[in-house]
Amino acid sequence: MANPLEKAFQRHSRAQQASVSLPEAQAPKQRLSRIQSTPSWVPPVPTVPHRDLGKLGRQDKVPAKQSEWLDFLRLGNLVQGESEALICYERDRKSTMSMFMFKLVEKRNSAGTEDAKFKQTLKLRHTNIVAARHVIESAVGTHVGFDYFRFTLEEVLGVHMLLEEAHLHTIATAVFSAVKYLDDEGLLHAGISTTSVRICGRTGKVVLGMR
Repeated sequence: MANPLEKAFQRHSRAQQASVSLPEAQAPKQRLSRIQSTPSWVPPVPTVPHRDLGKLGRQDKVPAKQSEWLDFLRLGNLVQGESEALICYERDRKSTMSMFMFKLVEKRNSAGTEDAKFKQTLKLRHTNIVAARHVIESAVGTHVGFDYFRFTLEEVLGVHMLLEEAHLHTIATAVFSAVKYLDDEGLLHAGISTTSVRICGRTGKVVLGMR
């Protein structure tokens, strides 16, 4: 005797649609590739960068036999409003990877005092200020490699995320500490805004980016 459930839910034959043949998946191309040529905004033959930030006043520049950019693995350009940076990895002697944001500072006919202040900013070391780790001089300007901090405060405020009083206190304290340090060094940050304040997505560390 047939089960009542089987009568209620009888199977009816229906036409089967033709199967669609999908193309074979191809292996993805390698994304992290060594730079074979310099970025569009970098001259083809840059000079040797000053490794020691404490000796930026030296005027002797030896042409590089090989582009210094070959030491880096290029990930791409990061555009945030009017700001643009080249994101790179560098492999150090211990075979570990470090990420940096390279920004181009165009050369201008500036006075010696302004040039000295710029070199002073490259030597700044503070827990709440983005540090410059690499400096490459070229004919078009100075390429500065800063520590990588992806998110700006403007981007953080633009997402559906509730900032509590403790978060706001942390941000305000970090910015105040950075500004006080700059004042002690005789420097003035002329562009403090939600775009110059950056936050590490992994640790939550708040830093002030230099222009």
